[in-house]
Amino acid sequence: MKGLFRLAGILGGFVLAAACTLTAGCTSPLKPYLFNSPHMARDPLEALAAAFSQNQILAIIVDPQGNLVQSRWNDTGVASRPLDGRQTTIVRRYSAVYTRGRSDNEVALTLEEQRCVVGDFTLAELEVRGRCEPLREVPEAHKEELHRLGRRLQQAMSIP
Repeated sequence: MKGLFRLAGILGGFVLAAACTLTAGCTSPLKPYLFNSPHMARDPLEALAAAFSQNQILAIIVDPQGNLVQSRWNDTGVASRPLDGRQTTIVRRYSAVYTRGRSDNEVALTLEEQRCVVGDFTLAELEVRGRCEPLREVPEAHKEELHRLGRRLQQAMSIP
C-alpha cells in the first residue's frame, strides 16, 4: 500500500510539472547563458556592446577592468505579484562578463529583474529608485528571452 501512495505522489509531481510547463506563471531558478567565443581581432568588450546594440539593448556600462558589459534598466511592462497590495511591473537589465582564456573566451550573460510598484519608481542610468524588490524567480518567458539574446550574442561574437 505504501508503494501505491509513493507512486501516486510521484505521478502527482509529474502532473504538476506538466501543468506548470503549460502555464506562463511558473518559475524556476535562473542560470546564466554561457558560451565560448574565439579570440577576436577587435576588442571583445566593444564587440559585446555592439551586439547588445544590434539587439536594441543599450549598453550603459562597458568596463574593461571588470570585463563587463551591462544594459540600462528597462521596464518590461509585464505585471508581477502585487507589492503591499499595489500593482507592480517587472524591470530588468542584462550583464555580460567576458573571461579571457588560452584557446577561447567565455561569456556569461545574466539577467537581473525587480518588481516595482507602478507609479512609485524611476529608472536611472545605473539604478532603480523607488518601491521595488528583487525577483527571486524569473518567469519562464524571460528565461527564454535571455537564451534568445544569448544565442544572438554568441552568433555576433563568433566572427573573429
